[in-house]
Amino acid sequence: MKLDLKCKFLIPVILGVALCIGGATAIAYRVSSASIRSIITHQISHDASGLAELFRAWLHQNCSDIAHWSKLGVIQAGATGTISENTDKGIGAEMAGLLKGHPSIEGLQIADKNGDIVASSDSGNTVANVSNRACFNAALQGKTTVSNIMAGKTRHTPIMTIATPIQKAGVIVGVLYGAVNFSEFSDKFVTPLRIGKTGYAYVTNRDGLVLAHPDRRMVLNLDIRSHQFGEDMLSRKQGLIRYEFEGIDKIVAFDSDAATGWIFAVTAPVDDIFMPANHVRDILLASGAIMVVALCTIIGVMLSRFICTPLNRITGMLMDSACQVAAAAGQTAASSQTLAEGASEQAASIEDTSSSMEEMSSMTQRNAENSRHVDGLMQQASAAVTDAGNAIMQLTESMKAISSASEETSKIVKTIDEIAFQTNLLALNAAVEAARAGQAGAGFAVVADEVRNLALRAATAAQNTSGLIEGTIQRIGDGVQMVSRLDQVFSTVTRTTNEVEQLMRDISSASVEQARGIEQLSAALLEMDHVTQSVAASAEETAGASEEMSEQAEYLRHMVSDLHVLSNGASVTLNNLIFGQRAKAGFGLKTEPIADCHPKLSGDVPLPALPL
Repeated sequence: MKLDLKCKFLIPVILGVALCIGGATAIAYRVSSASIRSIITHQISHDASGLAELFRAWLHQNCSDIAHWSKLGVIQAGATGTISENTDKGIGAEMAGLLKGHPSIEGLQIADKNGDIVASSDSGNTVANVSNRACFNAALQGKTTVSNIMAGKTRHTPIMTIATPIQKAGVIVGVLYGAVNFSEFSDKFVTPLRIGKTGYAYVTNRDGLVLAHPDRRMVLNLDIRSHQFGEDMLSRKQGLIRYEFEGIDKIVAFDSDAATGWIFAVTAPVDDIFMPANHVRDILLASGAIMVVALCTIIGVMLSRFICTPLNRITGMLMDSACQVAAAAGQTAASSQTLAEGASEQAASIEDTSSSMEEMSSMTQRNAENSRHVDGLMQQASAAVTDAGNAIMQLTESMKAISSASEETSKIVKTIDEIAFQTNLLALNAAVEAARAGQAGAGFAVVADEVRNLALRAATAAQNTSGLIEGTIQRIGDGVQMVSRLDQVFSTVTRTTNEVEQLMRDISSASVEQARGIEQLSAALLEMDHVTQSVAASAEETAGASEEMSEQAEYLRHMVSDLHVLSNGASVTLNNLIFGQRAKAGFGLKTEPIADCHPKLSGDVPLPALPL
């Protein structure tokens, strides 16, 4: 049997409230019973102590009255025997007059020092001598003494005697006796005292004999020493005892009088003591039951009005939202999947483009390096051409110097030729002179002939040298012209080399800039690749999240169904749940079945059991 949400709430609430009220009732009962017991035990203890105080005051008043009477002249005269027989009768009447207004004192007697009764307020008293009584002997010692309780001769009432010394001029001349009826105190203070319905007070003497009791049959007949509680009372003198008497569970509070040793007790049945607590318990139980019923009614109405009805409406709206979420999740999953595929293709294209750009970058870098290398070679060639131009210029200068030196040499050769010609002339002149000299100039003729030969050879050599020098000068002139043309060619080569060097520098700079641009483009492509891969991954994650959302939407549908079962205590189809809640809420109705709100939700799809 399935319970609806109201019952599921009400049952634990009722149990909890009942337990709380029961616990509160139990605690209140324990506290109230303990308080009432404490109050009543304190009351009966106070009553017992008050009863003892009343007895002491009552006894003190009687002793004071008798002591006061002992000082009267007529009493003293009766004790000394200084009266006649007629006067003795007048003393009795006088003492009887003293008793008026003192109902507790039944009679007065005067005893002389020998214990003989010399006067009495009761003419029928037959006691003649009291010398053997302890109270008489104690009075002769100057002390006012109270005797033990004894039964009255006429009414069988407890009577005690108060004996006080009669002094005349500071000398004890006799004893004044007063017979005190204890029933007067009992009827006035003990019997009217009630505790509860059946509680009462009683008094015992020091031996445990009951002296006062609401049941007069107990007076002077019941001895509490025959019971254990009586022994405890007589031994403890004061306190509180719980005991059982005649099958009734009772509590007694008691106090004692130090002078007489009497016990003043106040007792009551335990049931009477706890009757107010039981009454409080009954009131608490009745109030608790009324509160439980009222709370259950209020909680039931509030649950039905503020929880169950809104909960049913919310379950229908949740189910509709779950279907819409499932449909949106399916569309999101399809879009995410398409986006992921496009992102993957774009990432592949970017990766190919990035590879091509890396190849172009490497080729551009090689071109830049080759350009830098060619630029270096051109710089070296330019330097070589410059050096060659400088060498040609130096060669031209050298050729010019050689040409100048050749011309100078030609001049010198011409001078030598002229000198040889002159020498030849001189040699001819010398030969002529030697011939003229004859035999004496023969040696001189030989020398002149040798000089003439030398001059001829020198002239021949000078002519040859001059020819050679002229050919050399002509060749040098040709060489100078060729060097000049070569210098012009090298100038042109130098200018062209400089232009080529500048072009190679520009190509190298452009290659470097192109390489940098390709590197930046490669970096941008790499970043685009990363972004595209991230987009693809995010799209895949979104697709996975959408599928998970679809599963959660289906999971939510079943949770809503279970929630409806929890709320209403009976299962219902999802379509009826949504359509019914929409109809109650005033929403428009859709015609398609709820299982078709998402393709993955149609059919029988096993789902894990949901914990409630």
